[in-house]
Amino acid sequence: MNAIRKYSPNGSILVGRSLYESLSMGILVAPALFFLSAGCGHQSPSAAEGASRDRVSDQVGIFIVDGNSHTQSRHGAVAMPVNVLRELDNPPHLELIDVAHSGHGMVEMRVRAPTTVDPLYRPGRINLLLYWEGVHDLYEGFNAEQSFERIRQYGVDRQRTGFTVVTLSLLPGREATTPLTYERDRQTVNKLMRTHWREFADAFIDVGADPELGDPDAPIQGVYFSPDRVHMTDAGSERVAMLVADVLRPMLGH
Repeated sequence: MNAIRKYSPNGSILVGRSLYESLSMGILVAPALFFLSAGCGHQSPSAAEGASRDRVSDQVGIFIVDGNSHTQSRHGAVAMPVNVLRELDNPPHLELIDVAHSGHGMVEMRVRAPTTVDPLYRPGRINLLLYWEGVHDLYEGFNAEQSFERIRQYGVDRQRTGFTVVTLSLLPGREATTPLTYERDRQTVNKLMRTHWREFADAFIDVGADPELGDPDAPIQGVYFSPDRVHMTDAGSERVAMLVADVLRPMLGH
């Protein structure tokens, strides 16, 4: 059974129960903040378009994060979603639940989402989902088009459930086991995401185009990536969180 992580505003883990235990105890119904319909990076709409959307900071709901170890704490770095909360000044109405699994790719995420993500949806409240994956598919030998299609279908399925969906492009990697084709395929996946994100997401955050994070040599420079050349340092986690928060902040009226 899949464990979940539920965070307090200061980043400490409040709950590590199984999904079944959490649902049965009713602990997942909590305040939330965001409704997103604005892109980032290559696909940014005008500020007026974003401002035309209703603010939802006083409505109830949850903020779910799904993906792999990039959303979790590694090598002592603060988990990226926790840094998002800090960038947003720890909003008191936000319930953050991270259901990500280290080592899981889009194949595994699509299999488990109907039982770990979709049951968290509740009509009549804000249901925000941020997911970030695609790396493991490329590591496991799938080509860029296959990886993108799984990313796309995951978003479509969650939107069909009712979630407001946010996704991110892929970062580079330079560990010993990184496939020789990874950087080429990463660029292809990111290009497809920039072109088609509106078909499966309500917001797209193009971290892969960030000049600091997305540089193919960034993993070997030791600033944003840990010595394993895949996972982020505190500086990397904070920079991704800043980019995410920049998309969320206008919806909060900050």
